[in-house]
Amino acid sequence: MINISYPGGAGGNWLLNLLCSELLPDNPVNFHKHNRTQIEKYSIKLAHELDPTKFDYLYSGKFYFNFYLNVIYKCFHNDLDIFNQTDYKTYFLECVNTAKFVCRFDQINDHVFFNYDDLINVPKNFYTQLYKFQSENSCDIISEEDFLLRRDQYINTCVNPVTIKHNFNNMFWVGFVIGQLMNLDLVPQDFLIHEYQNQDRCKQFALDNYQQCTLTKIHDIDTNVFMPNLL
Repeated sequence: MINISYPGGAGGNWLLNLLCSELLPDNPVNFHKHNRTQIEKYSIKLAHELDPTKFDYLYSGKFYFNFYLNVIYKCFHNDLDIFNQTDYKTYFLECVNTAKFVCRFDQINDHVFFNYDDLINVPKNFYTQLYKFQSENSCDIISEEDFLLRRDQYINTCVNPVTIKHNFNNMFWVGFVIGQLMNLDLVPQDFLIHEYQNQDRCKQFALDNYQQCTLTKIHDIDTNVFMPNLL
């Protein structure tokens, strides 16, 4: 079994689709559905694992805010519909905890094999790693042309962050900042972040402490996928 770890929102299921030469889905929101026969043939398993002793390859990068938005839109909104099925406390804390967990992948960034940053900015380098993986693991080799086609399809499913990034009036941005600050042990002491009436206090806390955040790299993916006003 080949174990690949990745942060949610980075496109791990898309990568699995690619590695196992699955058929391209039609107009997908995400790539969560798989052909089990193909997956078993290649013996590849995905996990959100932070312990390097428990995976063989890491697929990650530095665009943590992009990962975060993709998780919220593709999983929480599209698949699970938590913004309609649960209460404010539940879904806001899910957003914050997602930011916390995704940002923790920065601690193991030196283990990256499949680099998301290359996928976006230098696809030729990503393809080099893809070819290396498939050669080392006796997988069918994907042509560079097919890879680029699949890359474009994946990118077109990603959330455009332009209206949310650095917008301290947007609670998705605020949730991301608060989650990152929590990893630095910076937590509000005088109010509860999950109470709706404390949104303005959350915004101010995020704004006041944002200078402590170091994981600020964001890719302005130019797609037609925008986050609905869910918070």
